[in-house]
Amino acid sequence: MSKHTSRRNFLKWAAATGGAGCILTETGFDGLPTVASAQASLPPGSVQLRPEVEPLVQLIEGTPRSQLLESV
Repeated sequence: MSKHTSRRNFLKWAAATGGAGCILTETGFDGLPTVASAQASLPPGSVQLRPEVEPLVQLIEGTPRSQLLESV
């Protein structure tokens, strides 16, 4: 794949090479180490959201999954 390619050509290439597994291998993601969930979690308050997004995030986090679609 060239450095500058169109989305259409990329998708053709991805389909021809066998999908996501090949894409990840070709782009160098095959050698990444595994990460435990404890390593990936952030301490509370470490991510600051813009004020207009915060109510939506609170709604998503505070609503049970089974009721989320109706709430939104």
